[in-house]
Amino acid sequence: MNPERLNDWYTHESLDARDIFLVFMAVQLYNADYATPGNFSDDFRAYQQQNKASFGSFYADPSDKYCGFDPKEKISENTTVEEAADFIGENSRYYLLLFKRMRMTGKKITVNAMCILLPQVYFAYRKMWKEAAAVIVISAILSVPALLYTFAAMDMPIRFVSIDMLKTTWFELLLRLSNYASMAINIGACLLGNWMYYRHMNRKVDHIKTQFSGDNAAAAEKIKESGGGNIW
Repeated sequence: MNPERLNDWYTHESLDARDIFLVFMAVQLYNADYATPGNFSDDFRAYQQQNKASFGSFYADPSDKYCGFDPKEKISENTTVEEAADFIGENSRYYLLLFKRMRMTGKKITVNAMCILLPQVYFAYRKMWKEAAAVIVISAILSVPALLYTFAAMDMPIRFVSIDMLKTTWFELLLRLSNYASMAINIGACLLGNWMYYRHMNRKVDHIKTQFSGDNAAAAEKIKESGGGNIW
């Protein structure tokens, strides 16, 4: 790993969430391999100070929750890095890198592995209640043909629905379309889930700052309270 190449990789337009994660891990591996045991953050900080031309404005320090960015820097039109980190809570370093890329390139499509399986759980964990509710309702509706098909396969009587009706060609087509739609929702959430969270964060922070205009301390506390992960 050559740390002098990190800034070139970071500013490359083709980077996605996976690449940003790998760059961040590379920084940590570099720290572990080359820094003084127990003091790698200070050693890496000294290296970056000596090689500012290579790192540019990107300052990678795994112990820094702002991931090397200026806390007052704008990560969106109305949200600073500090506000974003406070709102995100856990995994702030990963999301700050990701959101920085979105602001720089305007790129919305990244990969959110959790959303490919259970997007409603991810949205609920990140307190995106409208998105979570929408996925739950739509998924429930789309699951009806599959449930009816299961009942038909088991020859179980269904009130208001004829078993013969569930064995027709049009119902099989409906079943396939509902399955494809469910897959499309999960894939769409996987590709746009991070951007949706970025948009959610910006809207919430902007609303809170407007609500607590003139009281920065109260606004900062409310931002921390409104964000983070939901613990049931």
